[in-house]
Amino acid sequence: MRKRNHTVTIRMNNEEYNLLQNKVKESGRTQQEVVIKAIAD
Repeated sequence: MRKRNHTVTIRMNNEEYNLLQNKVKESGRTQQEVVIKAIAD
């Protein structure tokens, strides 16, 4: 398993946050997995 030694904090407005939460819900993945996949692709 990967070590995750870094924490990243980001700021979002309500629209962006709701979009992220919808993506998380649709994917069935964790918020962390959704963000990592988004930046890796």
